Amino acid sequence: MVYIYKKTIGKIGYYYLRASSTQKGKQITKDIAYLGNDLSKIRVKLDLLPQKYQKEIRKTYKTIHKFLESNHFLEKIKNNKLKNNKFLSKEELNSVEACNLHWQTIFRKLDVNSKKELLDDFVIDFSYNTTSIEGNTITLKETEKLFIEKKTPKDRSLREIYDLQNTKNVFFKLFEKTPRLINHQLIKKIHDDLLKNIDVRKGYRTTDIRVTKSRFCFFTFSSVFV
Repeated sequence: MVYIYKKTIGKIGYYYLRASSTQKGKQITKDIAYLGNDLSKIRVKLDLLPQKYQKEIRKTYKTIHKFLESNHFLEKIKNNKLKNNKFLSKEELNSVEACNLHWQTIFRKLDVNSKKELLDDFVIDFSYNTTSIEGNTITLKETEKLFIEKKTPKDRSLREIYDLQNTKNVFFKLFEKTPRLINHQLIKKIHDDLLKNIDVRKGYRTTDIRVTKSRFCFFTFSSVFV
């Protein structure tokens, strides 16, 4: 697998084409080409690389394209002097504004089919990563087949399947009709939709919970979801 790696020295980013492979059970990583420090010229430099690398570059085109595009907008935002935000660090604020700039200048101008394809790809990754944090064992490939091909993964529980489907449905519901106000009613409705066919308990917890059987000291939580 090949991908672009950024090495920052001082305030300047230097880009390399890096290859990663598994040999005899060990992960081997090496830089195979220096791509310079100008993002706008990297695509041209990739096209000029020897033919032996072109096949691998085509295989990981989406990853490379995503890296170049996201870093392009991030660099643009960094050149602006954004006001400090008491809720976000400078790095977090730059990332949020870069996403917003991409949304306004690229995504909103795409045709309907391109938008749908990008959203479908995003919700597969989002649903898989979100639910796996909570212990869902369905793989990324199985998630893709479930959403795109409607193929139910074998030897998986209905709870795990509903977990993914609910996450997808809630995402698109919020995307298609963005709420103007975030309040307790909206939060509880989202929570109910996420637990549809999974758990009958609703609303905020009314009792504390404790983390036990851990080498960390336990904490108590209140006013959180069931």
